[in-house]
Amino acid sequence: DNAYFRDCEFRNCNFTETIIKNSNFKGAKFKNCNFDYSFFEKTQISINILYDLDKFFIRNDAKPELNRLVQFMQDNPTVRVELSSHTDCRAPNAYNATLSQNRANAAVDYIVSQGIARDRLVGKGYGETKLLNKCADNVPCTEAEHQLNRRTEVKVICPN
Repeated sequence: DNAYFRDCEFRNCNFTETIIKNSNFKGAKFKNCNFDYSFFEKTQISINILYDLDKFFIRNDAKPELNRLVQFMQDNPTVRVELSSHTDCRAPNAYNATLSQNRANAAVDYIVSQGIARDRLVGKGYGETKLLNKCADNVPCTEAEHQLNRRTEVKVICPN
């Protein structure tokens, strides 16, 4: 499987040629990186980690996504990753902040269970502060629209 990530930011990177050939990075933001940017303009970054309402366990459909991230980190042993978790708006802000942090911690714990060192991972919960759509408090939305906001995103931080 190709490694692939959505909404990632890469800084001061020096990826191996193998990773560049075997990864799908379309839409990535690269700063001070050592590779041919034109390659990345033709590729796509995505990772799809979603959660059930009011839950923070890692669903079975998220495990292949996280396993791709594990492989990427194994292939790039100096890379650090931030896992940013989010909620929909259907609970009080303080509750959602805790829930999103629990989601980030669950994602970190899963990756650690696959052999990646914990000090290479940062889990951060954002609650409902970064919604992807119009589904804020008191706005009628479908369950599918709310689902989009219950997610974990990946930000890859390369060494300085």
